[in-house]
Amino acid sequence: MLQGGAEGRSNTDPFATEATADNEWLPPSGPLIAIIVPDAAGLEGLPTHPEDGGPWVMYRDTPYAHIMVPVKD
Repeated sequence: MLQGGAEGRSNTDPFATEATADNEWLPPSGPLIAIIVPDAAGLEGLPTHPEDGGPWVMYRDTPYAHIMVPVKD
């Protein structure tokens, strides 16, 4: 993840392979760190989209929810 993503990804569906009207498709990204938390309740109140600025929760409301933290190149 520290190399960034060359392809876009869904922000809401961990199994999506292409953009749809409802899966919040994200553009290719720069380097990121993923943080897994033991209890998803700890993610409440955190932003859910990278455009909110800083870290955000990806795949909220799924068993794959985690925090994405952008880092500089």
